[in-house]
Amino acid sequence: VEPRDSMLPWGTWRRVSDAWFAHAWGHPQLQVRGWCVSFKTCLTTLLCISEIDVEHRLWIAICQSICATSLFVQWWLASPTMFLWRSGANFAKAFIFLHLSICGRVSIFDPEACDFAGWHDERQIFRILNACFVVHWILAATSLLLQFLFPLRGVTHHVGNEQLWYRARIRALSVPLQISMGCLKPKLHGTPFQRSMLEPVINFLSAAVNCVVVWSLQRQWRTSGILDAVEAAAAAEAEDTATELEETSTSAALSLELEDEKV
Repeated sequence: VEPRDSMLPWGTWRRVSDAWFAHAWGHPQLQVRGWCVSFKTCLTTLLCISEIDVEHRLWIAICQSICATSLFVQWWLASPTMFLWRSGANFAKAFIFLHLSICGRVSIFDPEACDFAGWHDERQIFRILNACFVVHWILAATSLLLQFLFPLRGVTHHVGNEQLWYRARIRALSVPLQISMGCLKPKLHGTPFQRSMLEPVINFLSAAVNCVVVWSLQRQWRTSGILDAVEAAAAAEAEDTATELEETSTSAALSLELEDEKV
């Protein structure tokens, strides 16, 4: 189907898209993780809309949106300050899961509502898993902070910052935690603590997304060494040169057409 006159040709859209991505200064895997975290934000927001543990999920969704935004900004501008934003958001998530582990699904701002009974009934395993998430987010936040403080630590000709390698392993720990949550929640059916069937689905989806995040971190570590940076810079310079030559030839062709019209 031919494009309508009111629409730009496909070739023009493709050039615009190439130009957009060519101007991103950060590693492309940052964008991949940005989309992953954006998807997880949507999943958490869905829990809030379904009125499931809004007391915690709302704040988690806000933290996730901060992480997603910082990943896109870092991909676009290569700003190291974004490490601090994500580190802070992850420390905040650790605090949220700490409250969830100790007090259960009650308001964070109401200390008197803390439900310690969850450590002695069917919910005990979930309290333990949430405590594991606390450790997970503290480790992830610390790794981001260390990468900001020591940006060249572990960088060689072939691999990037060592914290990318560590963080890939840290984030891999969340996969069995999410799967365990998803498998155990249906067992609460018929008890006073019965969970919505939406929750296990989101746990399994989160586990799948976390697998992509782990791959992305590992991929970035393997492709952000000194040699890769030099090759990327050379490719960008060659692309800029080709673009300038194309613009010059286009301008020359237009000039010739104008001269022919005058004749």
